[in-house]
Formats: sequence, structure tokens, C-alpha cells
Amino acid sequence: MNNLFSHVVIVGTSQGLGASLVNCFFQKSSCKIIGISHTAKELTKIRTEILKSDRYLHYHLQIGTQNFVQKLKLIAESLNTDSNSTNYICVIFNSACIVADLKVNMQKSAIDWPVFHQIHQIGVIGLNSVLEGFADYFAKHRGVFVGISSFSAYFPGIDPLKIAYPASKAYLDLLLEALRILWHQRVHVITIHLGRISAKEQRGIASLSSTNYSAASNYIFKVIMKAQKGAVYDYPFIYKLLYRYLFALLSSNARRYFLCKIKQIAYKS
Repeated sequence: MNNLFSHVVIVGTSQGLGASLVNCFFQKSSCKIIGISHTAKELTKIRTEILKSDRYLHYHLQIGTQNFVQKLKLIAESLNTDSNSTNYICVIFNSACIVADLKVNMQKSAIDWPVFHQIHQIGVIGLNSVLEGFADYFAKHRGVFVGISSFSAYFPGIDPLKIAYPASKAYLDLLLEALRILWHQRVHVITIHLGRISAKEQRGIASLSSTNYSAASNYIFKVIMKAQKGAVYDYPFIYKLLYRYLFALLSSNARRYFLCKIKQIAYKS
């Protein structure tokens, strides 16, 4: 599918990885880019030259509102092409709310339910809404759907104050695995697990356990452009070794101990 995309739709572009993905696709491809964000265009972290370009179109939408799905369907209809066309679209679901949803007091923990529901609304209801919004398009046209997941979907525990976020990513993993079977004839469904991401390039030991937005965006871009079928990808490689192989053999308590130690080393570096 290399160079065959007419449009790339990125959901969650206000800052961080989403804004970096916009910058990456703008620089390395000729396709048109549609950004969907809860933030107004002028308040995003997307480069000014891109915001002014006719290759970029921004939609200021709030996930979970009553008309969100309907607006996505209208966007999909505007991209409607001949079902036999070789110009595909790529939809990237990047929306997430990465915040602590546990309140710790002395030896006790309690769920912060408003925050818990907010994470669920964006990570689970948001994913469902985006899939519903583009389902009619993908029923008739070829394309790629990408879900940005996290290694915490495999084994939650790297941050003991977050439970709804890894749960939402585990939901994404299972749902996209089912869609890989359901949509395999027309749509390449890709899941990408990412490790810890920071705004700046990491050095020393920290570089082994984390990456930055630019490197992660470049990796995602390469995966999408070379994809010949739906698949699961893990980045960076050190996380794949730890989560897919080492931690899978450990008990829950041992896994939690090692995860916490790795996190402490990374943050001290």
C-alpha cells in the first residue's frame, strides 16, 4: 500500500504523538491529512506551516458527544471514492487519556470514578465511535485501520496508579484482533504497542526503555506504508523482549517487581 493513500485520518492530534504523526505524514508523504481533536486547530502542537496548508484539514470534535459518530460518517462520505480505486484511506485511532485514576491514602487505594469514566469514554467509547463512523466506508472500500495500543495492555502494573488506561488498551487489542478476521478481505487492521514515550530524545539507560514522539511516529509511518496485511507490532524492541517473552514467564508478583524497578531506573537516568 506504499504511496497509495489519498487521505490519512488521525484521531487525537492535539499534542504529543498525534501531532507528531501529522508532522511525519506531512513531511514523508503526499497524501492529504485529516486531524480530529478535542482542541481547536490553533491550539494544537502541529506545525504552523501544516495548519496553513491545503493538505491539512482539522476537525474540532469532542469524543462522546451525541453527533460525534454522525460527523465522522460525513467525513467518511466526503472521502468516498470508486470501490475499485487504488487510492485508499488510513484511519489512525490515537485518542487516549493517560492519567492516574487511583487515589492512594496511607495503605488504602480508591478509584477516582470521574477520572475512571473519562478514560473509558475516550479509550473505549471513543474507539467504538470511530469504528462506527468509518464502518460503512470500509464495507465498500479498501484501506487501513490502525489502533495505537500500549504494552500495559499485556500486563498492567508499570504504573500502579492507572487501571482504566491499560484496561482500555486491552479492549482495543481484543477488538482489533476480531476485526482483523472480520475485515481481512478489504481492510488491513494494525495494532501497535508502544512503550514509554517522552517529548525529548532519551540517552543512556533511559533510551533502552523509552522513545520519543518523533521516533515513534517514524516507526508507525514505516509500519503503515509497508503493511501487506493486518498485524501486531511492538516498539521499541526492548519492550517486546520484556513483555512478550520475559514477563509472560513470571508470576504476577515477580512481574510487578521488575516493572517497578525498570520504571525507577528509567526515571532516574
